Amino acid sequence: MDMKNKNQQDCFLAVIIYMFKKLNLNDAITAALALTYNFYFIPTWKSLDDNIIYSYKEEEIKNRLPELGLSCLLEEKGNVFSKAKKKSDDKITVIEIDAYLCPWHPAYLSYNVKHHMILINIDDNEMEILDPFFSSQSKTIDFHEAEQMPMKFWTYWKNERDTIDFVDFTISHIVSNKNNIIHNTTLFYNNFHDIYDKLIIGIDNFNSVQLFRDIKSIVNSKNNFIFVMQKIGAMDEIIEISKMLKNKWSILMSRLVHLSITKKGDRVIISNLVTDIVDKEKTLACML
Repeated sequence: MDMKNKNQQDCFLAVIIYMFKKLNLNDAITAALALTYNFYFIPTWKSLDDNIIYSYKEEEIKNRLPELGLSCLLEEKGNVFSKAKKKSDDKITVIEIDAYLCPWHPAYLSYNVKHHMILINIDDNEMEILDPFFSSQSKTIDFHEAEQMPMKFWTYWKNERDTIDFVDFTISHIVSNKNNIIHNTTLFYNNFHDIYDKLIIGIDNFNSVQLFRDIKSIVNSKNNFIFVMQKIGAMDEIIEISKMLKNKWSILMSRLVHLSITKKGDRVIISNLVTDIVDKEKTLACML
């Protein structure tokens, strides 16, 4: 998979794929992407910064990466800065940072969203980073400014994993999560009219931008799922209904964005679209 294909990835997956390739774990990439096959709906979000929908949770993927040969550890900032100056080729450090602070990111000085990058090197003046979601070329951040930025650092390394069948791993994860997807898609449908009302009225404490980013992450996960199904030789029917679902989620996002901007929309048409999505998610789950 091309790391620059943003339709199939987000920044977290971009750095995960980068690390698998860098550490010669290419055979595990398909299984890693399969871990994005999940769905969560959170009907009780509390603040503007809360996600309403998750296509997956980073913590769950991190917990399973060791099975695929990639271990990680949360590091203290000071430790990372000192270690980075003693560069190690067998370990990779991933930075979690607010994209509000990244000049090349669309969120720069505009809105807050967590972003992931690779730490390449540090000297007394600059911090060199690689942001594989946007470019294969490294960028620099002033070291003294970086020291003041709120960041988290995760160190990853190749472990001595047990030999596993990646196809079995992939199928097992998908089968174990399909009921969760049905449950949470249904929850999303059950709360749809509340979401619709918030969008059309424009309630101040409802973060519509976050909702649209969340739905985009669902579209991305559908792309990942199609890629994984093609790689493991799934039935054409599974791939076709997955493509239909990806398109319907995309249409839903477009209609909700239009609704949010114009305050005009057809509740019945959009509700029927959500109903169709739920029905097709159930059909797909029965095929898996």
